[in-house]
Amino acid sequence: MNEQEAALPGARLRQAREEKGLSRQDVARELHLSTAFLTFLEEDDYDRLPEPPFVKGYLRNYARLLGLSGEELATLYQRRLDEDRRHTREQEAVAEPRPRGREWRLPALVVLLAVLVIAVGWWLWPREQPQQDSGTAPADANPELRMEQDPAGEPPERAPEPALPDTVEPAAPDTGSEDADAAQGEDPQAPGDATAAAGPVASNGASAAAPAAAAADTGADAAPAAPEVDRLSMTFSRVCWIRIIDASGATLSQGRRNAGDSVSVEGKAPFRMTIGDAAAVSSLTINDEPTELPSSRSGDVVRVTLP
Repeated sequence: MNEQEAALPGARLRQAREEKGLSRQDVARELHLSTAFLTFLEEDDYDRLPEPPFVKGYLRNYARLLGLSGEELATLYQRRLDEDRRHTREQEAVAEPRPRGREWRLPALVVLLAVLVIAVGWWLWPREQPQQDSGTAPADANPELRMEQDPAGEPPERAPEPALPDTVEPAAPDTGSEDADAAQGEDPQAPGDATAAAGPVASNGASAAAPAAAAADTGADAAPAAPEVDRLSMTFSRVCWIRIIDASGATLSQGRRNAGDSVSVEGKAPFRMTIGDAAAVSSLTINDEPTELPSSRSGDVVRVTLP
């Protein structure tokens, strides 16, 4: 094993396992992982493993079993991950060189767009209209006066107004001043007219009460219902890493759970869940209804949306 391989966390774990005389099957049984997952860890084949948080958890558990420092191996893995990402970015930069001879196109396009905007603005700018001489009025400035005069310049005779019939009652006096006084808080009616004013109100009381009751019923029906909150509960029979996100995108729970732990969260369904070991979940309920995961095999990483 050369120095480069010794710096990899998987190679160090494999060397420590072989020095202790343990087989991969023994370690997989102790860590509750599949033999394939253990092989990927020892060969540092991280592309075939789950997300980095799961890989770090596997490395820490494996190191703890062999008596090594889990944090040191997790740091080595993170360093290797950063180097791979930097190498990928460098390859993408080399594979896609910046085209030459096109640097002038963007400034030219900006100048052309500015000229176009100035031309359109000049064309649409409102122009001042010539004002007419105030002393000279147009011929049809006063059409009513022109219609009332004949060609000779004299007004025509008006037709006699029709006589009102004898039965027409005189118009009621204008009550605008009384309404203004009432708006300022003064009572326009005499004390003797209070009974007369109250009469129409009393007679129309039943009809006025009906719209008020209908408006009250409409307001009661329009009151928004309280938002529903869904509850998700889980219990675990062994160590497992989880993440729970509700429909609003909020992370309700994330991290490592040990054997015997339970989790109960509230949010808006559906819940998006990531479970590092399907066999570690001993029970799962949503709104007190038992729910099954799509897999219960040991070492399976489950990503599911429930319900």
